[in-house]
Amino acid sequence: MWGSARCAGLAVVLCAVSCLVCAAGAALAGERYDPTAPPFSSLYNAFNDSYKQALYATQQGDEERAGSELGATRMTWQMLLTQYYRNPPESYRRDARWQGDLATITGYIEIAKMELGAKKVPEAHEALEQVRRIWMAVRQRNGVRWFSDELTRFEDVLEPVVLFVTGGVSDSSIGQLAGKLEKLASAWQQVAAFGYRPASAERQKLLQDMIAAETQAISNLRKAVAGRDYPSLRPLVMEVRKAFAAVYLAFG
Repeated sequence: MWGSARCAGLAVVLCAVSCLVCAAGAALAGERYDPTAPPFSSLYNAFNDSYKQALYATQQGDEERAGSELGATRMTWQMLLTQYYRNPPESYRRDARWQGDLATITGYIEIAKMELGAKKVPEAHEALEQVRRIWMAVRQRNGVRWFSDELTRFEDVLEPVVLFVTGGVSDSSIGQLAGKLEKLASAWQQVAAFGYRPASAERQKLLQDMIAAETQAISNLRKAVAGRDYPSLRPLVMEVRKAFAAVYLAFG
């Protein structure tokens, strides 16, 4: 995580970028605002599609792809800011923290660009990770249910399992892993029961298939734990992560 020096630098950058966004607010709210522009959902989806790819590319250490996707992320984010920084969509119109959170997101995106430019891909990923966390908090306090947020909550349970398995499992720790997998399966059931319904029949089928694939991957891992099949644990937990990544990239 961030060391004390990095935290101090992070705070300075976020503060500076937030001030820049706030100072630009009048321009964003005035003559540049276009009431005929695409609705918030369209602009957000365009931003989110690029953001997800940048997030994944930095996690995978793919610097070149991350740079390309981050460029698209910054462009679509600026489009969203132009329209909605001073003019929140209906669901967020009474949110007093709207502008501050959008400014903070801007800061993290710019930090990711800075870190990627310095070839610090893990640090860029860490900065981008905060973007979806802020959006999740924004939606939660405004009563907006979002499938992507349920996926993020599941990943918060998944990643400790991945770290636990890759760190090595023995007879003394297998029971602890079994407990973690019980929580993981429960968290995945929350995802499956969310009720998200994509617009097209084709996308609905794709989501059903992907949910079934992750359900099976989790089941396979739990069976390996029950049978104390230690050599299979690492590849199976990676299958769980891979199946989840497919769902997140397609529907997150």
